Amino acid sequence: LILDHLKNKNKIKVTGQLCANQSYIPHIAEAVHKLAYMNAKEHEQTVHVASLDIMSRYEFAISLARVFGYSGENIIPVSNDDIGWIAERPTHSGLLVDYSVKIGLPIYTIHQGLQEYKNAN
Repeated sequence: LILDHLKNKNKIKVTGQLCANQSYIPHIAEAVHKLAYMNAKEHEQTVHVASLDIMSRYEFAISLARVFGYSGENIIPVSNDDIGWIAERPTHSGLLVDYSVKIGLPIYTIHQGLQEYKNAN
């Protein structure tokens, strides 16, 4: 959706208040596949699979624009209230992936995911 707006030079409002690990699905699949073949008894704590870094939706939209060679001038930072969502959302829903890295899962950055997405399209 963001790329469509950027291609068409439409203005898009994106909140800078919600932060999370935006993740490239093939990266998630790779890590989950590896995790499925690990000895579960060795890892008796929660394992998070997500991108290494956490950023706001606005920062993600700007990063997406840069990777695909678009100007970010039409990406307008707004508050959650400006979007008009009915349901409340947590402002910080990022997952900590330190343990996943420690046990050897392939955990990538958001930028690596964006680059791979660009190369695949």
